[in-house]
Formats: sequence, C-alpha cells, structure tokens
Amino acid sequence: MTAGARTGTARVATGEPFAVDVAAAGWTIVDLRRAPHLAGTVADRVWRAFWAADGHPIGEIERRMPAHLGGGPLPFTLVAIRDGAYLGSVALVANDEPRRPFLGPWIAALWVEPGERHQGVGAALVEAACARAFGLGVVRLFLGALDGNRGFYEKRSWTTFEEGVGEPPLTILARDGRR
Repeated sequence: MTAGARTGTARVATGEPFAVDVAAAGWTIVDLRRAPHLAGTVADRVWRAFWAADGHPIGEIERRMPAHLGGGPLPFTLVAIRDGAYLGSVALVANDEPRRPFLGPWIAALWVEPGERHQGVGAALVEAACARAFGLGVVRLFLGALDGNRGFYEKRSWTTFEEGVGEPPLTILARDGRR
C-alpha cells in the first residue's frame, strides 16, 4: 500500500482508493507476507476472538498461517500497523462457513485491538481486502456476521445474502465488485 502522491489517500496494490486516509492517521496496511513476524500475533488474536471459546486449540490456527505467508493470491491476510506495532488484521479465505461450501471467497477474522477501535482501522482493513480481491478478479465476496456486527458491514455496501446460519445464528452478507 502506498500513499497517493496528490491526494494522500491510501491505496492498495490494485490502485483502488479506500475511505480512510491511513497515512494521515499514522498507520499503514500491509500484507502479512511483508510482516511475517506478526503471524503469531494474528494467530493469537484470531484464536482468542473466534476459536478459543469453542474449545479449539491455538494450534489449529497456527497450522493455517503458513498458507497466508505463501506465494499464491489466496489466502491472504492484511495487517494494520503503526511504527511496527499490530493494530488489527483481516483475511481473505476461500471459505469461512463449512455449511456453505459453494460460497466464496470470504472476508474473515476481522480483528482490531480494543484501544484502536472506532478510528477507521477495521473499515480500512475491510476496504483494502475488498479492493485487493476485486483487483484479482473476484466478482462477489462473502462474510459471516453476528447480529451486533451487521450494521458495520451494511454501512459499507454489504447486503444480506442469507440469515440464521448456524448457532449462534450468523447472517451471511455479500458484496459485489461492480457497484
């Protein structure tokens, strides 16, 4: 990601701008491949936020991390950093809902450190992941959200695809690359 020369608006590798001027905010978004030392931190946050309560060992996440550090286009993880410190992350994976194996790819595991929330980090991470996916030719993205998080995504052009999936019930949201 680089800052646009004239506007100062942050851009992802595809050149698509997104809403938060991360350069002015003092942080940046990079592919985890450019910050592999943060892979353990990403695994820890994903495990704590989404897996630990269900009894999954952290090793399940740690075993998935090398794929996010590989050379292929998917999966990938984007990390927001300030002065080398982790602020948050988001992933793009082939599928994040085993009950819907025919849907994909998925925005997954959005996490922002508690002290960094409500400052545009999460929105910028999601927008950067979307822009990169659409730049790779993805036509439609999906994600699963609990009811309390739906509004965050709906404000960002995500629409309801399916409700009441699994337990606790998730809403599957979709976003098309051509808006």
